[in-house]
Amino acid sequence: MARIRWKKDTVVSLRVKGGLWVLAQMLENPYLLFFDRFAAERSWKRPPQPDEILFCCAVTRQFLKHADLHKEKLAGIEGYERPLHWITEFHGGRELTVWPGTPHARKVRLLSSRPGGQLIIIRREDGHYVTEKPVIADIPFDDDETIDGHELAVLWTFPLLNERLFLCHQLGRVVDPGKDIQFERELPDAYRTFVDMLAYVGGPADWGYGDMAD
Repeated sequence: MARIRWKKDTVVSLRVKGGLWVLAQMLENPYLLFFDRFAAERSWKRPPQPDEILFCCAVTRQFLKHADLHKEKLAGIEGYERPLHWITEFHGGRELTVWPGTPHARKVRLLSSRPGGQLIIIRREDGHYVTEKPVIADIPFDDDETIDGHELAVLWTFPLLNERLFLCHQLGRVVDPGKDIQFERELPDAYRTFVDMLAYVGGPADWGYGDMAD
């Protein structure tokens, strides 16, 4: 894929899956701000608006290597800064079986010692990211406002981020399968491909990303 230079506030199109595109804005590297602007063609008529924000997340170099990104001649949201509050998982690792006892059961390895998470503040100081003491040390599992209102403090890779965006479009709302797994929520069947990625079942071609994996 052709690489484009990272520049804050640049608006770009990302090919999500197949012929589906989404609009995004570059923030401070490595953060991208995604909008609820999906289309089959890159024929955007107007710039993104604040009420169209889906989510903000950090991406890896691996994601950028595979990303089909194109710079757009559109203005971004002026003055937008990445969120300060993020959800972090508990340090450690564990194995979890998703959909146990069904034909779709999958074993996934999670980078967390137990379910749930903490709400923390991540600031940028002198070019470095500094994590402060937790605002909520152990988020209650029924605190949907906190869980749904904040992103996981993770670095997204290809094609997991693409599949998450595809699910947001398909389901018509902001979703994060990884966060739903971490907080032990019931998972819809639509998450099967995402879970297969986590479980390393199949490969990019099986998941619908064979044309972007080279």
